[in-house]
Amino acid sequence: MNPLPRRSFLGLGLGLVGANSLLEETTVAAPPAGGAPSAGGKAETLVEFKKPEITVQKAPDFNLKGGVVDKRFKAKDWLEIEFEVEVKSPPKGSPKEMKFLDGLQIKFFVYLQPVDATKVKVLTAEVSYLNVPIGHESSHCVVYLSPATILNLTGDKTANKGLITFLGAEATFNGAVVGTFVSTGTAANPWWKSPKAPPVEAGRLLPKHKTPFAPLWYDYYLEEKTDK
Repeated sequence: MNPLPRRSFLGLGLGLVGANSLLEETTVAAPPAGGAPSAGGKAETLVEFKKPEITVQKAPDFNLKGGVVDKRFKAKDWLEIEFEVEVKSPPKGSPKEMKFLDGLQIKFFVYLQPVDATKVKVLTAEVSYLNVPIGHESSHCVVYLSPATILNLTGDKTANKGLITFLGAEATFNGAVVGTFVSTGTAANPWWKSPKAPPVEAGRLLPKHKTPFAPLWYDYYLEEKTDK
């Protein structure tokens, strides 16, 4: 896989982590997927992550009817981070005719280059999925960065792919890691677990159902288990 584009740090200083510092803690070659060891030995690898796609998506403009008073606004650009995933076989001990996984969780990791030294974070989102097909088709999962988050953390008013330095994803099923993607490093030692990695922050990286894209492409993406 070709490395993701990286911007240079612009004088953050203060002993904070830079892209090169993280790379020193990991090896550059990265497998597309892999399982992490567990207390009982090597974990089973169920989920294969394929190369992610980063897309700049304009916020959708829906045609409102029925007397709804529309709002005047200029649609802004979001960053869409999509993974193709495939579950090739049922978990060990499961019936061979099992065709779907329920309760697959994927935790996403995104590192942006900040302009403010106090905002150096690894952004995360953990999403639960239902009806994940086994063995008969590839699926897709996605997370988003809003225009406001991009501006707040990077200082850029427009979204572009080069703002993302590192990507990662970790799938778990029944509490065990069953697949990992790392854009740099190895599945056994992912970049977000580096001793020099910044703190992890949830809430800014958004699952699809918490964005304006929620009603779109429903049959293309895996079904997210939404909050009650």
